[in-house]
Amino acid sequence: MTKLSPPAAYVAEMMIAKYGDRLHEQAVCLTTPVPKLVSLVTAKPGQSLRGFLKAYEPRVATSGLYEHQAQVIAALRAGTIPNVVMTTATGSGKSLAFWAWVFEILSRDGDATAIATFPTQALLWGQANRLARMSEPTSRVRYDGLEGVCFAGTIALGGVGIPWSVWYGTSGCNYMEAHAKHPAFTQARIRVSTLDKVHWSLMRDKEADFLSCLTGIVVDEAHSWHGLAGASVRAMIDRMRLSMDMLGSDHPAFFLASATLAGAAAFAESLTGEPASSFLEVDDRGAAKASLVRALDVPALLMAPAKPGLLRRYVLLMQPDPAPLAAREVLGNSDHLGQEANALCFVQSKFVGHRLREDLHRALSGRDVIAYDGDLPPKERRKVEDDLFKEDGNPKIIVGTSALELGVDLPTLDVVLMDDLPPRRSDLIQRLGRVGRSSDRPGLAILCLGYSPSDERLIEEPLATFAVDEMKPLPLPLHLEVVRLRAMSAAFDEWRWRIKMRQATWDDFNVALERYFQWAPDIRELKQRCDEVLGDVVDLDDGAWYYKGFRASA
Repeated sequence: MTKLSPPAAYVAEMMIAKYGDRLHEQAVCLTTPVPKLVSLVTAKPGQSLRGFLKAYEPRVATSGLYEHQAQVIAALRAGTIPNVVMTTATGSGKSLAFWAWVFEILSRDGDATAIATFPTQALLWGQANRLARMSEPTSRVRYDGLEGVCFAGTIALGGVGIPWSVWYGTSGCNYMEAHAKHPAFTQARIRVSTLDKVHWSLMRDKEADFLSCLTGIVVDEAHSWHGLAGASVRAMIDRMRLSMDMLGSDHPAFFLASATLAGAAAFAESLTGEPASSFLEVDDRGAAKASLVRALDVPALLMAPAKPGLLRRYVLLMQPDPAPLAAREVLGNSDHLGQEANALCFVQSKFVGHRLREDLHRALSGRDVIAYDGDLPPKERRKVEDDLFKEDGNPKIIVGTSALELGVDLPTLDVVLMDDLPPRRSDLIQRLGRVGRSSDRPGLAILCLGYSPSDERLIEEPLATFAVDEMKPLPLPLHLEVVRLRAMSAAFDEWRWRIKMRQATWDDFNVALERYFQWAPDIRELKQRCDEVLGDVVDLDDGAWYYKGFRASA
């Protein structure tokens, strides 16, 4: 087979040659316009913020900002820090916008703190790597055994140093346990974290100083917190407000970022409790389009010159006749990917992922095969993430779970493959969004379909599956008593000792309980109600039961 450029075109040609008999005659073309640019002069950021923007993304000095980024900068110039909900296309620079928002908050108030939260550790470390590159070289905190991984640093902004640190669970991780005692952590004004860690730790007594100054919270990939998990987040935020009221502190502003989120302002209100009208809505998601093309034309379309300002992804649909095609068969043949293509195979479980990685490692001696899931041991996870982001010229196959579907930037990725599709369309769109993230490197997706009703619908009506405008997050069941009881039990755990030590009063605590949870029982009444409602399904003797199950799905 003649070498084709880009690498995805070669893979498409091989799929047609090898599996043409089971290839659906139509492929899906997903196009996303790159947002229009606005000059930095037009955006008019303040001097210190201008310096941050140039350091974070050097191209803005000559190319400018995307329109949605400039919209946030303009709102910051207006004076008051706004709540923001941003829904823009995959790979369109949401992180620059929310970091600009964070650093503007911190530059205005020398005591202010902020938390940026991400749904996976892969995203957390991707952002930590970005901040590390901007940090003063002597401020970077690293640990032996984790080469290339930066835990903290200080970024100069307008002559003032702003320290930041990662913040995640210490259980089973000696590195974070030691880092939590390091001055670089205790003095950090920005914490790069997950909402799970915020839920477990932020309202503890030892975090009172940081919490009392908390002025901004970023929730990246906000659409992932819907349904019951979203209700848990809302209850946690109400619990946080309760603690801030007890500390006599103002409440923080919110920045929600997402690539796929319909009804953004209403969702933001449900998730945070802030009025929908208080959110600045920044949205260019509606520009994404799906169309049908002949599958046999995909290699030529991938090789066609890029249209300026347009990101392209092509989706090949492999039908299950005579039998479903397995990812192992496609990826296990070295001829199928050629010598240059980087591929990502999504699997639904870590067990399947590690088995596939072992099989491919045996079959493909000349190619790196990396397995990634959210349950990797911390030290191994750091090493794998370093390999993921390394552009060393060696072609890679990455086998990943949903831990890699959200926002991870793999700029040299050419192909995404799945033989077991996720149940939610928004998750499928997110996974496809890992490829085609630059106009000069279009992406290819290969979906090996089975006999499930959703797979059959995809074959019958391909465009309906990719109708982004029709995808809405599940409503948040804020009425569920179990969610309220968990949050109230956690609040009692966090405050009863401080009240006993006369750092606060029961009267103030009860007023706050009534304000956020519409009930102010004493501890015996609360335990009795928990036993009545949860006694048959939850181990109430577990002293931390109310912190567990935070990510429960709907």
